[in-house]
Amino acid sequence: SSSRQQHSKIATEMSFFSSLLGGGAAEDSAEEVIFPELPTPTTGEACVQLGIECRDRLLREAVLSSEDHGWTRLEHGRAGGEHVHLFERSSPDSPFDMVRCFCIVPSSIEAIWKVLHESLEQRKEWDDTLESLDMIEDYTGKEGIPCELAVVRTRYTAPMGVTNREFVALRSYHILEDGAVRVLCTTSVNHAGCRLNSGYVRGSAPLNGFVLKAQPDGTTQVCTVAQVDPRGMIPAFVVNLFKKKTADRMLSLCARAKRYE
Repeated sequence: SSSRQQHSKIATEMSFFSSLLGGGAAEDSAEEVIFPELPTPTTGEACVQLGIECRDRLLREAVLSSEDHGWTRLEHGRAGGEHVHLFERSSPDSPFDMVRCFCIVPSSIEAIWKVLHESLEQRKEWDDTLESLDMIEDYTGKEGIPCELAVVRTRYTAPMGVTNREFVALRSYHILEDGAVRVLCTTSVNHAGCRLNSGYVRGSAPLNGFVLKAQPDGTTQVCTVAQVDPRGMIPAFVVNLFKKKTADRMLSLCARAKRYE
């Protein structure tokens, strides 16, 4: 059956990687990875422009109404008494649907902003799929750079039988409207400093991030958008798990922000 064939392919893929690893830790290859569909910014100025484009697109997606722009409701949960709304929409840039999640978080925008700046070890406390976060090139504080800006490599663990994923992305933090609106956004890029690693599949995330908007009552509207193509062999159950994880991450963010109040 197609299901058995799919599992056979996954087993073959894992066996291939296992033979490469030789039972030890995976190592980066000497091969430079260039995906033609991804941008390859090589200067601070190019990174700034790309970060602004990513930010503006994320802001547009955060305000689009569900009814008018093809979003379909999946489910919702509760966080601190508030609803978490989860939506999906087909994406022309990927075989995987784009996911969007909304919530009014009963915490200040400053508290949530601190959560989004947490270290790797702190983030692991509320994101159990995060394996590592490496700084590849940091532009923050350099001349002509108006925001926090860096190229980072993030690695995630996958369910048993599926190869772990890694993403290389330009990450930027933006403070707008005197701090009342804040954006963390990432978009996948090529970078000469990130070689392929035999233990991971290099995925692509053209648009990913958070939009925070302070509310008059001291709460914060949070919207997260994820447009991800994990590439490679992905069983349907993993795709569905990813969508649920988007909502779960929002619930964890709500709970985490309370420690900074």
